[in-house]
Amino acid sequence: MAGLRPATFLPGQFHLLARAFEEATAALSKAESIPSIEACLADKVLAAVAAGECNPVTVSVAALAAMRDCLRDCTGCQIGDLPSSFVAGVTASPSCAGGDARWN
Repeated sequence: MAGLRPATFLPGQFHLLARAFEEATAALSKAESIPSIEACLADKVLAAVAAGECNPVTVSVAALAAMRDCLRDCTGCQIGDLPSSFVAGVTASPSCAGGDARWN
């Protein structure tokens, strides 16, 4: 998410975004079907459409590949990187290396 710049989407693109996200989430394994991974996947769908891709299947495949690349490099977040109010009672939380900890 760190590299994603604000984008403006046209009304017709919302159907594309929804369809691509639905296709991508349907392809997730049971282990991958958790909110933080789905948020990462949504980010990758937005990035693909913002880059100009307009085929929902292509967006879905690209988003899944990008999300899985991110997971492969995941090292977990460091407790010191999180606000103390969030850390109270938490021992560990997954994070995508270089990503935005808000989604994990």
